[in-house]
Amino acid sequence: MRHRFLLDTSVVSIFGPGRREASDALVAWARQQNERLYVSSITMFEITQGIAKLSRAEQHQRADRFTRWRDDLAAQFGERQLPVDEAVAKVGGKMSDEAFGSGTHPGFLDVLIAATARVHDLVVLTRNVRHFGPLGVAVVDPLERLPG
Repeated sequence: MRHRFLLDTSVVSIFGPGRREASDALVAWARQQNERLYVSSITMFEITQGIAKLSRAEQHQRADRFTRWRDDLAAQFGERQLPVDEAVAKVGGKMSDEAFGSGTHPGFLDVLIAATARVHDLVVLTRNVRHFGPLGVAVVDPLERLPG
């Protein structure tokens, strides 16, 4: 079975305006995998939060660039933008409690992204592997190695 992938905000952002972190190999891989790549509505939340911060800091040109980029992303992903629905909320609540019970304290948004991955049987692509490891989901840092 071929894996499907949930892009964490830390990975989506490396393709953002003015960023040059993505290698040619990663860009080519992402283009080939396009229909197997998903984003969470949490990523759109985090990008929008960043845009608001730029606007508040009166960096309006950058905010406008990121707004266009975010809107293009939303159009590109379409149905592959996954919401935080009841199933994700229930799985996330359990995952969060299990993590706290084992002495780890994952961030709320990371828990929701991990729960989305679990509900939809996706591998999380993230630069923050340590945030997701305690949550028991499959995780890959695509800047360290391209997923199979």
